Amino acid sequence: MAELLLVDTETDAERARLTLDGDEVRYSGEDADLARDILRDRARARDVTEAEAFRQYRRWGWANGPLALRTP
Repeated sequence: MAELLLVDTETDAERARLTLDGDEVRYSGEDADLARDILRDRARARDVTEAEAFRQYRRWGWANGPLALRTP
């Protein structure tokens, strides 16, 4: 299983955890809904599955203001 963390870049606090198991992405944590929205937006914009969007973020990362998706 692969993981990504949604973190607050100012405090380094983990806000959500995303786990890829096969082609299923699981979301947990305080801001799981926000993490889901970020990943789904990427998937729609690139016309890919959530799983592929997850893989893209694992390769390239993502940051927007005080939030970032990072590998653990």
